Amino acid sequence: MRILYIADDGTEFDSQFDCEDYEEIKHHKSLYGIDVYDKDGGIIHFTGFDNDWFYHKAERVVLHNAKEVEDILWLAEYTGWCEFEQLTSVGTWVRRQEGWNGVGIWEKVE
Repeated sequence: MRILYIADDGTEFDSQFDCEDYEEIKHHKSLYGIDVYDKDGGIIHFTGFDNDWFYHKAERVVLHNAKEVEDILWLAEYTGWCEFEQLTSVGTWVRRQEGWNGVGIWEKVE
């Protein structure tokens, strides 16, 4: 027996989780346009919820418009990537390490 999950657009998945993620991403496409950079200035592309590097290696984030701000705040809530909750407006944000536990504090620089 095989269970198949089908998204609204007909895309098929073997996993309910993957199907639900796919549907959520369709409503938040601006995540793909956000500029995210690592400590060496290399770009990190958002490829989906399974890409923890997008969150854990992010050192600079550029949000170009209100939709990107809305979507990154949604992403923070949906995934638990809570540091992104600090990115509350359009602009360039830089991550600083604070304290022994490595919790990042984001600072708007532009």
